[in-house]
Amino acid sequence: MTAADLMLALVVVIWGAHFAVVKQALEVVDPVVFGLGRFGLAAGALLLVVRLREGSFGLQPQARLPMLALGAVGAANQLLWMYGLQGTTSGKSALIYALSPSFVAIMQAMEGKRVNWRVISGFTVALVGVAAIVNPGHIGPSQLTGDLLTLAAAVAWAAYTNAGPRLLRSHSPLRVTAWTFLITAATMAPVGLVHAARVPWDRLPTSLGWQLGYSGLLGAGLAWVLWYRAVRDLGPLRVMAYQYMVPVVALGVSVLGLREPFRWNHALGAALVLAGTLTTRTALQAGPSPAAERARAA
Repeated sequence: MTAADLMLALVVVIWGAHFAVVKQALEVVDPVVFGLGRFGLAAGALLLVVRLREGSFGLQPQARLPMLALGAVGAANQLLWMYGLQGTTSGKSALIYALSPSFVAIMQAMEGKRVNWRVISGFTVALVGVAAIVNPGHIGPSQLTGDLLTLAAAVAWAAYTNAGPRLLRSHSPLRVTAWTFLITAATMAPVGLVHAARVPWDRLPTSLGWQLGYSGLLGAGLAWVLWYRAVRDLGPLRVMAYQYMVPVVALGVSVLGLREPFRWNHALGAALVLAGTLTTRTALQAGPSPAAERARAA
């Protein structure tokens, strides 16, 4: 097992528990307020670390617009995910989010990767799995909206992961993640500050503090940096394979910790989503990893 494998395994555990942590926090505070606090905390911490480790936290001129676009995608991902999570269960949210690897595979195929029938069939199976999880005929409109927002968040997360290698050629994963969080916090600030002024902070549970700390410093700060470091070393497709394991941890936490229901359609949908996304990922020729290509070039 390589260092990248160990880092990604840690990310899986952090993110698997993160769904339940944020779900509990969103029961008492608005998603934009929580997101602003989370990413403001993460951005401040990471920019300080970047300054201490790398001597500065600026961006090269040619990277500023791409970084702004990447940050906007990251902000969209988090807003869609949090509002979606507010309207559905944490277990279902994690399962639907597991579609992200299929979207990355499609994006890479559109960039010239060879696509065969296994890619198409794998994505189709994954979509059937999402339909089984969402089960629109047996849920209310509010939960359906949450599921669809989560699906849109999965597309945004795939776009964020797929776009990473372009900026990672000239900037460290730490710097890219810090700037993503800064842009995300700035995006949420206009609405988040207005909503925060209406929050009865003195009546909120003390648990919100550790939930914010876990989400900002571990779920965002540490996990996103490790994720993008692995994207730089292994490439988006190989890293996204680890996304399949997040729902397993998330479901266990939500069922055991939050007593959320687990029905037969969730089990069936989970199996189809994981089988379909894994088929899609392995059917594409990922080629040599970016790290291997850099070593050969050297």
